[in-house]
Amino acid sequence: MQFTALLGKALKSDDVIEVLENFDMSVTYDFDRSYENISDLYWAPSKEAGFQFRFNKDQVLDVVFVYLVPREGFTAIDRSLLNVQVFETFDEAESFCIQANIPYRASAGEPGTENYKWWIKLDHAHYTAHYQFKEGQVIMLTLSAKSDA
Repeated sequence: MQFTALLGKALKSDDVIEVLENFDMSVTYDFDRSYENISDLYWAPSKEAGFQFRFNKDQVLDVVFVYLVPREGFTAIDRSLLNVQVFETFDEAESFCIQANIPYRASAGEPGTENYKWWIKLDHAHYTAHYQFKEGQVIMLTLSAKSDA
């Protein structure tokens, strides 16, 4: 599935609707109940397929959460559905960035501490790919649209 191509598309676009229908996904409106000027959001999870869409206040897909291992009630995604590379370890992702000259940011910390090598965020031309690791193995991928602002 072309998750990165879906980023930035409207909730009611043909491409997004096709995915919602194919995976029998419902959209939930999450509004600012407390009147704290928090932007409204729209969520569309597919726990069975291992991913979740988040749409911003303008109903534009801005984030795709990809579950690479079962967690939070989601099954692990079938990785053949992904159109992005999955790095099994932090070091593999960092080496790829260096070799491919891809800008990235990474968690800071001292070796042996909890926050050492637990995430890396690749800065691609039109999106970012944030990989999260636990005990040295990848567990989550978050794809985010870049804003035009």
